Amino acid sequence: MDVGSAEAPVHQLKQQLGGGKLVGKVSKEQKALHAAISKLSKAVDKKLPVPASEKGVCRPVVFDPAPLNHMIALHLYRSGHFDAAASLVKEAGLAPLDPSTYEPLMEICQVVQALGEGSRDLSAAKQWADDEARRAKLAAIDSTLPFQLARLEFVGVIAPRAEDEAARRAKALALAQSSLSKFAEGHTSEVMELMSALLWAGRLDASPYAWLMSDVLWDDACDTVTADGCRVVGLPRESHLGVAFAAGMLALPTLYKMQSVVKSSSLDWNTIDELPVQIESLEGHFAFHSIFSCPLSREQATPDNPPVLLKCGHVICLASVRRIPKRGSAFKCPTCPTEQEVAETRVLYL
Repeated sequence: MDVGSAEAPVHQLKQQLGGGKLVGKVSKEQKALHAAISKLSKAVDKKLPVPASEKGVCRPVVFDPAPLNHMIALHLYRSGHFDAAASLVKEAGLAPLDPSTYEPLMEICQVVQALGEGSRDLSAAKQWADDEARRAKLAAIDSTLPFQLARLEFVGVIAPRAEDEAARRAKALALAQSSLSKFAEGHTSEVMELMSALLWAGRLDASPYAWLMSDVLWDDACDTVTADGCRVVGLPRESHLGVAFAAGMLALPTLYKMQSVVKSSSLDWNTIDELPVQIESLEGHFAFHSIFSCPLSREQATPDNPPVLLKCGHVICLASVRRIPKRGSAFKCPTCPTEQEVAETRVLYL
């Protein structure tokens, strides 16, 4: 073949491209790509299930949005979003919140933020815990927070390197006498470890007590502030909104399966009073209320027949209280001989 002819370059290109095989190869690759793209939507659907509301798992419930907005506002206060919480209360038309419900949360949040990573400031926590009334309440619940703060302060003195070791040791000993000595009885082993760690002042990271410099101690202090701070003011440790959301996420898989079973039976998912099976994923951490059975009638407590706390401390159902023979409004406890008035009983809410 003449190389200079017009057909030569075309023939050479055809040979380099493999003749007619190129079209088949490109077509095959295009088919594979098209198949992969067509499967993509199915894969996404599997990873992102249909919302519970569309699958019929959620019942059509009509509720007042005011309590929900109130719950969200308290969650925002607890999370440190104070301006957003105040705006929500105003824009949702909620009644002004009782300061006793959110001011303690604001204080706790500010203390935790000061203790958190990036700040590691003990001053706010010490001032908060040293309040006379709060100190008494923390002592009443055997809180370990005062010791945790004293330990962090002591470690902050002995951990860093110092040019004047004598001055640093004197400061550490003075702090031990003023702060740690009061915990010698209740935290004996911990105080002994801190005194031993003093021998490694300036070299704590290379000592057997290097764990005292861990961020875990700071995180534990933050958790204690949250838990004990809420406890002393009578507030739950976690927000109602957070608990409800977490419980819903854990319960959804079981509800999906349960709803399909109920649909295949003669039951109506929207009218059943209670779930046909126990949601095991909610047991333990989310088991807030127990089922009460009256020791007299063996009946299970209901909203219409709630448990009643007697003056003596025993508990029976309201229906049993009504059936007990009385002299006027006085009656004897069926378990012990304590006499009491009906007005002295208290209904318990499960």
